Amino acid sequence: MQKFLTDAQLRQLVANHNAEEEDTAPVVKFFGGAATWLFNEYNPETECFYGLCDLGHGAELGYVDMNELKGIKIPPFGLGVERDYYFETTKPISHFIDKAKQDGGIYA
Repeated sequence: MQKFLTDAQLRQLVANHNAEEEDTAPVVKFFGGAATWLFNEYNPETECFYGLCDLGHGAELGYVDMNELKGIKIPPFGLGVERDYYFETTKPISHFIDKAKQDGGIYA
């Protein structure tokens, strides 16, 4: 089984959280069912990600508890949330926010 996050991703997410820059690029993309998450920050104290979340009804910025994300089971087979191993971008989160508003959801 693959790791939920790589060490490099975790370091970058925490660095983004600690930086004063708010418009950093998403580091990781998760998906499952109709849902997609693009996270650009992680707070190790609260164990929460921050980023763009789309549960299939439009995207919004918010916080997501890592343990809750790991615990999601998607019907009908109870599959878990998966990390997109090929996701890479240098575009800031604002690009994906604007695109999600235009497209009606995250399609990255």
